Amino acid sequence: MKYVVVLGLFLGVVAPVFAGNDSAKNKVFGAEAEDIIFHGTVTDISSNDSPYGIKYYYLVLYHGYQWMCEQATHRTACYLRR
Repeated sequence: MKYVVVLGLFLGVVAPVFAGNDSAKNKVFGAEAEDIIFHGTVTDISSNDSPYGIKYYYLVLYHGYQWMCEQATHRTACYLRR
């Protein structure tokens, strides 16, 4: 029983620590995100106007995966959709 409690505490502490480490490449930024938009198949596009400029949203199929990309004035990012 003691080992079950220790294992539960270990998993409760270690799992959140590794959650921030995105080793599976679920998020990409910059030039890599631009490549996904340019070389993938854009299936949907929308935009949002704000005081800071226009932000564009793209739904992209890239190598069999669906990505949600956002492109603003100084930042491009894509997030893997599951």
